[in-house]
Amino acid sequence: MSWIDLVALGFAAGVPINAWLHPGGLFEELVEWIRVWSEFVPTDEKQTPTREDRIKEKIGQLLTCPFCLSHHTPWILILLCYFPSLWMSYPWDVIFKLPVYSMAATQITLIISYYMKDTDG
Repeated sequence: MSWIDLVALGFAAGVPINAWLHPGGLFEELVEWIRVWSEFVPTDEKQTPTREDRIKEKIGQLLTCPFCLSHHTPWILILLCYFPSLWMSYPWDVIFKLPVYSMAATQITLIISYYMKDTDG
């Protein structure tokens, strides 16, 4: 992995999290369903959470927490995009890395537009 790949990975890591947790976004209903699914609700016959209930709660926390996701997203991108590119020759290795480069460009564009909006007055 070159230094430009590492920089691109650093910028790209936040894009899937932003898309996943964006309010009003494409995945909003799915994220809300995960929150409801993972929440333990005591009933008359079950007052304390079982092991399965605690596991569901931890999965729900992992999939709905931006801080938690930020630790796992880079590794997933490495496994999906960089690891396979190690066995590819020239044009194909770049094609495997292309999603990371495009997500990095998206993140840089979002950062620039955020700061340009502040300077507009």
